[in-house]
Amino acid sequence: MDRAQMTLPHSTIGMSPYQLKHGVEPRNSWDWESPKPATPQERLNIQDAVQLASRMHKVWQVAEENIKKA
Repeated sequence: MDRAQMTLPHSTIGMSPYQLKHGVEPRNSWDWESPKPATPQERLNIQDAVQLASRMHKVWQVAEENIKKA
């Protein structure tokens, strides 16, 4: 699938395929000023992992409901 198509909302799932896959809308710009993590631990700590898993679960539930409606 083309990258542009991945960012466009899809009527069947009610969101973009990117959001379904990653749990967040795609970034439209880049914040070059944000600090870079220094260690692997800073990249993804337990709290971040739990938040990501929670977002992904919610997105999959919404997509499942939209597919059933379609």
